Amino acid sequence: MSDFEGFEFNVDDAGSDNTAIPKGDYPCVVTTCEKKKSQAGNDMIWLELEVTGDKYAGWNLRKPFMLWAENQEHLGYAKADWARLCKATGFGNDNPPKNAHDLHGKAFIVSVAIEEAEADSDYGDSNKIVGFKPLEKKSAPKAADLPPSMVESKESSQSEKAATNKPSL
Repeated sequence: MSDFEGFEFNVDDAGSDNTAIPKGDYPCVVTTCEKKKSQAGNDMIWLELEVTGDKYAGWNLRKPFMLWAENQEHLGYAKADWARLCKATGFGNDNPPKNAHDLHGKAFIVSVAIEEAEADSDYGDSNKIVGFKPLEKKSAPKAADLPPSMVESKESSQSEKAATNKPSL
């Protein structure tokens, strides 16, 4: 008996339209950040993100950081990208992450580009992470932004205080 009994599908219907999200900036959260070995046997940091915004929520993005590359040019790019990621997630020179796991659950904005598939590829276009930015911090609403029932004027708060204080003799 098949697990898919009664379910009909055609693999030709899959197409390749949904292989990448459009170029742009997306809010996301770190789901995986770990030190591991590349296929070549070199140490690296492997980062996986999940898009959390209204558009493309649940989409997964990935990026390797070759922080131990022997090629100095590649190492320079990797270190600069890592520094931008750390800054976007709230880490700095005075409080760097102690290990890769410290980034789990951190939220920020990721800038995504599209990398076109090679002509002979069975896969469609893919996304490439090209930047990191901190989330915009929302400030507390100003009194002018609050409904009138929530605005406390200085006069009313002072008169209420005076009314609750007992007179001294």
